[in-house]
Amino acid sequence: MWSDSWYIEDKEAYYVGGQFQALFKTNLDSMETEIMAVLPVKNLFSFRGHPDCLKMKEKIYCLPDVEKDIFIFDMISSKWKKIELDYGKSGRFLMKMKCKYDGILFLGSVNCGRIIGISNERDEIVSDFSLPLKNDEDILSGYAVKNKFFFLSNSANIYCFDCINKKLCKLRIDIDPKNAMTFLVDKNIFWVSGQNETVYRFSMTNEISTQGNEIVCCNPEAKTMPMRNVEFEDGSAAFSTIKKATDSIWLIPVYANRIYYISLEDNKVSYIEVLEEKGKKTRGVLKSEYIAIYMREDRFIGVYSMILDCIIEIDTVTKKYTIRDFGPSRIDEHIMSEIFHKNSLVLGETQGYFTLENFIRSIQI
Repeated sequence: MWSDSWYIEDKEAYYVGGQFQALFKTNLDSMETEIMAVLPVKNLFSFRGHPDCLKMKEKIYCLPDVEKDIFIFDMISSKWKKIELDYGKSGRFLMKMKCKYDGILFLGSVNCGRIIGISNERDEIVSDFSLPLKNDEDILSGYAVKNKFFFLSNSANIYCFDCINKKLCKLRIDIDPKNAMTFLVDKNIFWVSGQNETVYRFSMTNEISTQGNEIVCCNPEAKTMPMRNVEFEDGSAAFSTIKKATDSIWLIPVYANRIYYISLEDNKVSYIEVLEEKGKKTRGVLKSEYIAIYMREDRFIGVYSMILDCIIEIDTVTKKYTIRDFGPSRIDEHIMSEIFHKNSLVLGETQGYFTLENFIRSIQI
């Protein structure tokens, strides 16, 4: 049951399925999983409808990618509220950045280049800001650091929006834009990757210059990952996610069966190879091998394997991994059956395809 992101609070993880629009909760100790509620949507099986979520006080916000609304689940009343959104020129919202401050939930949309603020008390939008993008400029990825949202565009521009004081700044990194698609902000350092095996490290303190009206970050240090037999699709990034641990930088690939890291002590490049995946291919609907869904305690990175249909949890200190399964045996079939009937999926319909067994199996893809 893949999802784009888990929200972790203490030992509980909250998330919405990537192909099944229900709100789940998993205990990280036992990996026991329960369905909290099904989203009140027309298409229960919408692909990446609301694949991200965030908890604020006793409310869970289910955030859209391809859908055009935010659903808010009240954990006390077990009722839903909906906030409708305007796409603008973009076909997707892809809300990847989140910040909570003074009763306001700030959300950054990668595709739209927008930042909206939602009142946790009133469940309504109280602020809306759009980046001043050029006509041919699109946002490729985003990264949140405390109260600041960073956006990387296809012009190699990085926009930084401060959610508290509503100030915006901009700089350009001196790089071929095709090599700048995914990035990480670590204090005064930008880690950037694109359509090849190379990762670039930009320093914002030592390598800043002014070119006309632009502030430019120059002279990156390059590191090449030892990828073998990897074929990149045209226009696709080599790495979907870059994560920072205490002593290392971690790179989650799109197509490779290795998970790479760079030591911050000796600058050495290494990797972890998941032995259980050898000789197997992705069985899911996504072309990517992995989805980085959480990081907890600044140490453990949870990566969903589309090959194994489970979570690979990496200990960034020991550089070892653990396979964590939370398969269908951990979901109460009585709850599944109730949801099954609520959504007018009558057992035995459509020549027997919609049986409860097939239904449970289908949401594990």
